[in-house]
Amino acid sequence: MADYVDRIARDRALFDDGPRAHLFNLIANGNPHTMTQAVAKLIEMQVITEEIARERGVEVDPDVITEFLVGRQDEIAVQVKRAIMQFIASIVSQEG
Repeated sequence: MADYVDRIARDRALFDDGPRAHLFNLIANGNPHTMTQAVAKLIEMQVITEEIARERGVEVDPDVITEFLVGRQDEIAVQVKRAIMQFIASIVSQEG
């Protein structure tokens, strides 16, 4: 039950008046070409990061991710907020 409540809180946080709401509005109203390029770049960076980890002997799977997240939720939330704001800034600067 607690996991369900935590998930609901996280889902609601996606649409609060914070960086995620700004990101939602940017994606919904932004230039589709710019949004596509930005999302493709994010996916590319994820793939690169996972490949570097594998080459260095770190296997990343859903269980490892979950375990890591559980122990560092607050820290990760701060970093995600910062990363979203940087992402928004990069999109806005591209759209001029």
